Amino acid sequence: MGARLSLWTILLCVAFSCTARSTSAVIISFDYSYDTAAIDGATGFFDTTHTYTDGSTGTERRLRLEQAGSILASQLDDSLLAIAPDASNTWTPTFNNPATGSTVSGPNLAIAADEIWVYVGGRDLTGSGGSPTGAPLGIGGPGGFSISGATSSTFVDAITHRGQGTAGIFSQPADDFGPWGGSITFDSDIQVSVSGTPTSFDWHFGETTTGLDSTEYDFLSVAVHEIAHVLGFGISSSWDNLVVVGGSPLGSDNVFTGPESVAVFGGNVPLEGDASSPDTNPGHWLAGTLGDTLAFDTSISSQQRALPQDLDWAGLMDIGWQVTLVPEPGTFALLAFAGILACTRRRAK
Repeated sequence: MGARLSLWTILLCVAFSCTARSTSAVIISFDYSYDTAAIDGATGFFDTTHTYTDGSTGTERRLRLEQAGSILASQLDDSLLAIAPDASNTWTPTFNNPATGSTVSGPNLAIAADEIWVYVGGRDLTGSGGSPTGAPLGIGGPGGFSISGATSSTFVDAITHRGQGTAGIFSQPADDFGPWGGSITFDSDIQVSVSGTPTSFDWHFGETTTGLDSTEYDFLSVAVHEIAHVLGFGISSSWDNLVVVGGSPLGSDNVFTGPESVAVFGGNVPLEGDASSPDTNPGHWLAGTLGDTLAFDTSISSQQRALPQDLDWAGLMDIGWQVTLVPEPGTFALLAFAGILACTRRRAK
């Protein structure tokens, strides 16, 4: 049995971009302009001019992130309002700076219809989980905003909820979620306690699981997990409204009651949190709910690829996303690699 660490949720988002495109409505654009931490002799986690000591290049890392975005975006068929600021309508996005962890304010950003904008980067997350070996593999979530001047209700609606929900941001209870985007930070120095000894692990940046071994964590899996948090999984009002604290399937104090998820699982779905450590805002499926196969449970093992399964997609549907499961070339073929056994577990945020 390996060590268990954490992969947290946090409010984040926005800036300079590469785009994961598909034939679906939604486009996820990645902005690397805040990826400025000094890492392994490079400027940032995704430096395209650098080859890192693990042998990966910044270009390879970006390609894998864009693949993760495509895996999710290719199945989402929502129509998101464009955010189009002008002289009379301005706003300020706020998000966690991937390089520092501090909250920063972005520009008066224009975001296209159906586009989600995500600031990404990396830094050493050591200590973020309370101990040198307790850091999460990644931290991701939706960003905040302020509106300093607006004369158009459509502009306000676009910023607050992208036109999603029966009554938008004022829907009670919330039944949908439409972020402008968010931000994600990946750990640049993975340290895991193995039998009480701090041990270094690497990322696996491969398109397939070839070469993924017991000393590596699969970057594609973690990236998909964190992008899901930007989409509101585990960290939105439409999620919170379907969480019930109480009941104990599989030893959990918390359950998720979304109808799509209940239909897939056959009952309320166990969430993170137990009697000894209750979590009043659980944001993950309970680890082990369906073995090690789920992409959105609380942990992932080294040497494991875990991409979205039916229950994961159902969770996104329950918080308001329109999911159309149409395989893209190469996307669902990857799912065959999802169940690799692991020796060490690390929790996802």
